[in-house]
Amino acid sequence: MNWNRVFKNPIFVLGALILLTQIGVSWVSKSFVFGVGHAERPIILFLILEFISFGFYFSALEWVRRLPREFGSNRRAVFWILLIGLLCRIAFLPSNLIQETDPYRYVWDGQTVLKGENPYEHSPKEAFWNQRVPGEKAAPEIIETFQRINHAGIKTIYPPLAQMLFAVSQFLSPWKLDSWRFMILLAEVGILMTLAFSLRKLGLRQEWILLYAWSPLVLKEFSNSLHLDVFAVLFLTLTVWAAIRRRILWAFAFLALASGIKLFPIALMPLLCVWIWAIAPKEVVKGSLLFGAILTGFYLPFASAGSSLFEGLGRFAGEWQVNAGIFGFIKTWFLGMRPFASHAEWLSRTTVSVLFVALTIQTIQWLKFRENVEAFLKASLVVIAGLFFLAPTGNPWYFTWVFPFLAFTPSRALILFSGLAFLYYLDFYFEYQGMRQAFSFVKLFEYGVFYLTLGWELCVKKQALPSLFRWSTKKILLPTR
Repeated sequence: MNWNRVFKNPIFVLGALILLTQIGVSWVSKSFVFGVGHAERPIILFLILEFISFGFYFSALEWVRRLPREFGSNRRAVFWILLIGLLCRIAFLPSNLIQETDPYRYVWDGQTVLKGENPYEHSPKEAFWNQRVPGEKAAPEIIETFQRINHAGIKTIYPPLAQMLFAVSQFLSPWKLDSWRFMILLAEVGILMTLAFSLRKLGLRQEWILLYAWSPLVLKEFSNSLHLDVFAVLFLTLTVWAAIRRRILWAFAFLALASGIKLFPIALMPLLCVWIWAIAPKEVVKGSLLFGAILTGFYLPFASAGSSLFEGLGRFAGEWQVNAGIFGFIKTWFLGMRPFASHAEWLSRTTVSVLFVALTIQTIQWLKFRENVEAFLKASLVVIAGLFFLAPTGNPWYFTWVFPFLAFTPSRALILFSGLAFLYYLDFYFEYQGMRQAFSFVKLFEYGVFYLTLGWELCVKKQALPSLFRWSTKKILLPTR
């Protein structure tokens, strides 16, 4: 190999630098020990490393953006992208969770299912104190897991396919996260391979898998924080692949599987039906029935929970507010209006729900005149991104939902926000330092920079997303490749 030639190509150097910074993040994670030394945790150092890594990542994406489309993908560069992505993920295998406790709920739910109990019937707190725990109450691993569960008094919010995945991981490594880490690694390999095949099928450069493979946000939230959302992203990516291949029933099936892990993919069901109606109307009914049958089939084994089946999810949807963007501004406005202040919470949630429905309807209006799969992917990106920015909960791992579609419409504003999303972790820093109110200014910066960049992208550069807002009755046929 000609090493001089290799290191003259910026993608090889940037990849090596990203790997080094991510190894640094994994090393810093050792200072994050559950329940110990909150005020001394190196949150600032962690953020500095992540922002440096994001700078390298953004530069690498700009390099890909400048590559001529008419030439084929550089196989050596694609291999390097995949290799660095894999090595970054391996580097996180021994890491500690950084400011995260959700996986302990996964452990509890998985053990509950394995013991033949219904995780929707009792919260961990109820189960623990009423002798319905998944094992001996005095066992050290049970006590440790219970103590680490966040919101232990609330019943599980996770859909049934997620419960089955939890059970599999706990069957393989009881009361540990080892198997869960390995399952996530396999899921991410599946995502990368599926994205590569999809990009190739559409005639796009496969180097764009860098957008997912090297994303610092994806690496943190999946490889370190071990969030369940990776499996929903996997099935969304397979939905994209099926849509590109015109495997219509497979697209409905994969979307149902994604919804069985996290319910947000249901928001894409109207888009998929509208798009399929334009190319194969008869398949819409079959696909919808298949979608409903799969999702219902997952819930049936847990139906004994009755009204408790969605109790935890209902509380989450009605009460949670974390790092909210538009919702936070709307709620602040209602709180400042004396006649509405006492109902600000309800009015704010109703307002963002109406706005999301309006966005979805407008997107459907645009999509129904188009038959090409690129239009479906662009519409899906807008709806999922809209869901994130309107929702009361702006957890950074929720933003990973856009990645199955972002690789095909690489908006700079959305890519930039995947870096800005790390500012969420300053909330913990200010809380530990007794300065919680300061996070309001951080959040203003986080979302303000994004909306300014989005406005520049749409109005000045006229790139990536603007065509979605030009309503047209012109049909665009799927290009043959």
